[in-house]
Amino acid sequence: TLDDFLDFMERFGDSQTVIFTALGRYALGELIGTERDKEAGLLVAQSFVLSAGLTQVLKFGFRRDRPDDSRDDQYSFFSSDSSKTNSSFPSGHATNAFSMAAVLTNVYDESVPWLGWVLYPVATMTSLARINNERHWGSDVFLGGALGYFIGRMVVHYSPFRGSQAVSIE
Repeated sequence: TLDDFLDFMERFGDSQTVIFTALGRYALGELIGTERDKEAGLLVAQSFVLSAGLTQVLKFGFRRDRPDDSRDDQYSFFSSDSSKTNSSFPSGHATNAFSMAAVLTNVYDESVPWLGWVLYPVATMTSLARINNERHWGSDVFLGGALGYFIGRMVVHYSPFRGSQAVSIE
């Protein structure tokens, strides 16, 4: 049952989930007329683009074997056997989950102060699921989570979408 639970939690780090969340938040903001929801959607999308881009550059550079590919050597970096686009280090799921959690927690901090108590454990479970499913080593998800958190915080702090009176993709 723990495996089933973690398999479900793993989905929160999927790129499709992040994109759906970004589009959903923005659409909700358009439908009900709330700038904060539109802002959240744009910030989640912005953090996803930055997180995914940096993660792919690092994966290409480090080419670390995944645990299910190389059971014996967790220190196998720069492997010629590892796929340049499907390497282990860092975890994209962890990066996605933590960047989305950081953005949403900070955007809604005034109206939903407990949101971080929900989203960060979800991001942690997403990361642990990747270890449980033998797709990542612990250091992969640790670095992915840290990258996601800091990118999410950076996007909220420095984004041109943050705090403007009228948020729009036009």
